[in-house]
Amino acid sequence: MFVVPANLNRQLLFTVSKEELEGISGVILFHETLFQKADNGRKFIDLIKELGIVPGIKVDKGREKRIKPLKIYVC
Repeated sequence: MFVVPANLNRQLLFTVSKEELEGISGVILFHETLFQKADNGRKFIDLIKELGIVPGIKVDKGREKRIKPLKIYVC
């Protein structure tokens, strides 16, 4: 099995031509992706903007752990 690092997958997606991404108007990124760069040193966020894609950021942290168990009442 061959595992490709996430950074290389992102680079592949964000360095294609505008025509290849036709129909994609926005992308949701994790916070860490805002600071990552392609092999040529350019930030992914700049590459995304040049493609005419609106970048967004995932702000939730997922499910929170409950301090107390959830109580369910059946009538």
